[in-house]
Amino acid sequence: MLDQGGIADRFVLQGRVSRRAPFARISLDLSDLPTRHNYFLALWQTRIEHILADWVGELAVTIYRGSEVTGFAQDDTGVDIELSDGRSLRARYLVGCDGGRSLIRKKAGIGSVPCDAERLFCENAQKSAAFHRQTSFLITF
Repeated sequence: MLDQGGIADRFVLQGRVSRRAPFARISLDLSDLPTRHNYFLALWQTRIEHILADWVGELAVTIYRGSEVTGFAQDDTGVDIELSDGRSLRARYLVGCDGGRSLIRKKAGIGSVPCDAERLFCENAQKSAAFHRQTSFLITF
């Protein structure tokens, strides 16, 4: 998806490419995967967000931060959106980037990861000091 959007190189330049990936106590060779981007890319979430924000800034679209979507209604021409700060907006599209407990995804009828798996991951992450020292996000292209 990032490659199709023409921005994959921005991530690759700022991340760490790995042709091998740890899996179940073994190391998998990714170099023969049938894709132009046959690797994992380790990149801090803050960098991912900055790169995406810079790209969106080039597109001249508005990003609303500091409030959350509390409701929306879609019709044939767009979406009416209610925000937690009392504002309402009208847009052609609504993109739900609001996390694992997404109101947008739920109201749209799109499934999500079960909460138990999410909770278990968070608990394990908190218990592991090594995780906190080495946390990065892997992006596959």
